[in-house]
Amino acid sequence: MSAENNNEGNENNVNGVENKENSEIEPALYNHKLTEEQKQRKIKCVTFDDKIVEVEWHLLMQCGTFVLLWDSLNLEESASDEALECFHFPLNEITEECIIKVADWMRMHQG
Repeated sequence: MSAENNNEGNENNVNGVENKENSEIEPALYNHKLTEEQKQRKIKCVTFDDKIVEVEWHLLMQCGTFVLLWDSLNLEESASDEALECFHFPLNEITEECIIKVADWMRMHQG
């Protein structure tokens, strides 16, 4: 595999760790225990129909797009209550009803 192809894989699997047994990428979130603060952290998601739905941060960390945004804005370093209060994750293609169902499903199927 060329170095260029290898770099592409790293970009697509941000914060992932390769699982040697079945050659899958595991999200980095599941490679460590969550702190109490991380368990309690909620993110405001703005839906297509302009509703705000609060979703647990650890659930959103399963979404590659969210992880890229979180990392690129360096939000972990500035994850104060004020910063998180102002942060709204845009879900431009998803309705309130849909994200509620997705979040419920993710709660039931964690890990």
